[in-house]
Amino acid sequence: MGGQNHCTTTDKASLRKFAKYYGETKDYRVSFKREALDNGNVVFDGKTKTLTFKNLPNDLLEELNAR
Repeated sequence: MGGQNHCTTTDKASLRKFAKYYGETKDYRVSFKREALDNGNVVFDGKTKTLTFKNLPNDLLEELNAR
């Protein structure tokens, strides 16, 4: 055991898909998996500094539509 790190490149690549992005302001919090960027469910536009979320959960859509 000895506390050595036995993580291989393949292990790191596998773990990378579980990475999360998180940020917050005084008005909101946002969190999403790296996979969401990779599969297009979250789109980042660096030029306009915006995120677009696609395929929102039904419960969130209902809540937003009811406001």
